[in-house]
Amino acid sequence: MKLFISWSGELSHRIALHLKEWLPVVLPFVDAWVSSEDIPKGTRWGGELASQLEGTDSGIVCLVPGNLNESWLNFEAGALSKAVVKARVHPFLFELDPRDLVGPLGQFQATRFSREDVRKLIKALNSEAGA
Repeated sequence: MKLFISWSGELSHRIALHLKEWLPVVLPFVDAWVSSEDIPKGTRWGGELASQLEGTDSGIVCLVPGNLNESWLNFEAGALSKAVVKARVHPFLFELDPRDLVGPLGQFQATRFSREDVRKLIKALNSEAGA
């Protein structure tokens, strides 16, 4: 299962990298994709990013204080949600509350950085893979 992990800013990027490393340990079928690590140097990043977004039905958007209104995060979340019935967008909140989400990201069930919510996220990703 391909999983697109979206980030913007240093803290969000560090969270994305930890998720990229940890998720395949917990769910071995997950192929986590993070732009900074998976776009080869010298590659036109726009085309590669578009290709990954087109071929992915599930993604995690790493949200932290200060990046809620970043245009790239909203663009990537919109691209991930292209298939209304099948696509899954998982806002991952660090030091934020679901009430902080307004606009398009507010329509998705968010995951708080807590043991219980992360467990629910893992359960959801596991279910998506079986769908």
